[in-house]
Amino acid sequence: LFGWALKKCDYFVIDRAAILSVFKMTQDFVGVLEKGGSILIFPEGTRSRNGALGPFKQASLLAAPKAGVPVIPIAISGSYNILQRGSWIFERRPIKFSVGKPIKIASEAEYVQKLEEIRGAIARML
Repeated sequence: LFGWALKKCDYFVIDRAAILSVFKMTQDFVGVLEKGGSILIFPEGTRSRNGALGPFKQASLLAAPKAGVPVIPIAISGSYNILQRGSWIFERRPIKFSVGKPIKIASEAEYVQKLEEIRGAIARML
């Protein structure tokens, strides 16, 4: 259901098995960002199996340093309980959105460190 909704909103499709897909996605993202657009990325790449924050995909935020834009960490708490895995029944539950301070990835050399810093910022907001 969520994937269907994203397709209707012109989201980018990533073929996880094809490295060229990630390269193409990064190029597309850079183009959007350089034109002043915004992109929402779920850097875990998939829904959590237990509601906990998972590891980030290594290439998930590569467009930010290439476009020279900061990453704004956003944490979404409580959404896991709205639709249980394998269920079609939505439950009314409170959701909390938290927005952190922008984090700039100045160079590709500091990318891995900044990726962990961004993940840490999201974890603290959960």
